[in-house]
Amino acid sequence: MRRQLPDYFNPDHLADSGATIEGIWPKARFDRLLNIPELVPGDIRLKLRFSRRVSGNIVIDGRILAELQLFCQRCLQLFDWRIDDDVHLLVAKDEQEPVQDADYELLPVDDERNVEMLQLIETEIIVRLPDYPVHAQISECDQKMLRQREDTDANGTSGNNPFAILKQLK
Repeated sequence: MRRQLPDYFNPDHLADSGATIEGIWPKARFDRLLNIPELVPGDIRLKLRFSRRVSGNIVIDGRILAELQLFCQRCLQLFDWRIDDDVHLLVAKDEQEPVQDADYELLPVDDERNVEMLQLIETEIIVRLPDYPVHAQISECDQKMLRQREDTDANGTSGNNPFAILKQLK
């Protein structure tokens, strides 16, 4: 078992040896995640086990754990979001071969059959983010901010709304 995650890995070599990769990636390495304005990433833990099926396809099973903070779209305050999910990937021996198992996602590899670890982790996090992040219960939202937004919506103006003058044209 490796302690430090490699920047790139070849699934063929790891599957042939039945390897397991496990480690923690610091949040500073995730450029794509850092560029999502609604997200404050934390460190991400990943464990992957490699094996080869009789068909020759490589199977990668594992777990991804991350503690993130997201901005609630109701009250605009940060809240904790935990990802603790299984990862099931398949590297087909032939890129054109369709995935036969619905539980597995096809993992793309480059011309030398290598995979960039950072890109893999970021993609696995991004697909697990909610489309519309909000607190689980509205009672967890910042009530002052909610009242302020309700007042703004009720008045139809936010103070300096450039389209407010259009109401006079009715």
